[in-house]
Amino acid sequence: MFQNKTSTRSLYYYLSIILLAKILFKRVVLLSQGIGPIHDKWPRYFSRVILNLADVITVRDRGSYLELKKLGLKQDSIITADAVFALDFTAFRKEKTNSSKVGMVLRRFHDYGYFVEEIQEVRDQLKNNENIGFTFYPFHLPEDNIIGGEIRIKAKLEDLLREFANLDLVVGARYHSLLLAHALRKPFIGINVDTKIKYFCESHDMPCLDLNKNTFKKNLKSSIIHMIEKKPEFNPEEQGKRVKDSFSLVFED
Repeated sequence: MFQNKTSTRSLYYYLSIILLAKILFKRVVLLSQGIGPIHDKWPRYFSRVILNLADVITVRDRGSYLELKKLGLKQDSIITADAVFALDFTAFRKEKTNSSKVGMVLRRFHDYGYFVEEIQEVRDQLKNNENIGFTFYPFHLPEDNIIGGEIRIKAKLEDLLREFANLDLVVGARYHSLLLAHALRKPFIGINVDTKIKYFCESHDMPCLDLNKNTFKKNLKSSIIHMIEKKPEFNPEEQGKRVKDSFSLVFED
């Protein structure tokens, strides 16, 4: 939330809420925040000054923790996890099936047309040579509907979770697709179109592919082949406990 890659105006908006709360002598607790990137002198200055006014800050990953360190905050933040892990996903989990299924969640990004062509080539090669099935899930319509092939549109979260439960691997350029994969204990591969995707993949030792025209197709293909048989030892329940425990900080004096 505290970033200015997409909009400096939104950064100042959220900072102004904190400032207003402190003017009114209210306690400010920031829970499971994603921080960064924050570019340029004045946005970083105002972020440092105003975030220092918060009574407690918890962040969802180590990358956000380090970003606050770079800003020069006086107080230390607490690493918990994304607040989504406070939810219970156990009813949707399934064991791996005999077939190989990859779910892909894409979005528009800089020069995406070039990389979409490479993704299609990798899909066709693995489908024909490795018998791996691919399904594309647009999270935001119509802007995410950028590729041909089997496309599934799910209006309800429960239906999407049931679909994801039948996958063996998720490849995502949307942050929340990786969250769902982790919650369902599925391996995932991030496409590095946003800092939060990179931070999340790093936090869980999952690959995150840079948009490098010289290496992307090769790395995507090898990563899918390598990761589709993995059974990661994710523990979303432990992360959920950390998030729930942090809720008590809202009411501490």
